[in-house]
Amino acid sequence: MDSYRDCYRSAAKAASKTPTDQVRITFEIDEAGLARNVQVGKSTLPGLASCVQRATERVRSRVTPDVGVAKATVVLGFDPK
Repeated sequence: MDSYRDCYRSAAKAASKTPTDQVRITFEIDEAGLARNVQVGKSTLPGLASCVQRATERVRSRVTPDVGVAKATVVLGFDPK
């Protein structure tokens, strides 16, 4: 979660605004617990979606599928209040 907060802070600082925002993330967790095929939806803050994608690509799950991959979709909300 800290990586995602850092993404928001950096994007908000660069844009000189702190809007409420959200991004939709879809990805798979493989048998090694690594995130792959990460896709992130659009954001109102420039740079936020690409930073969230890089952060998600570094995610490692403690729970892994026995065989194949587990697919996940997450909506990540940012509210600076």
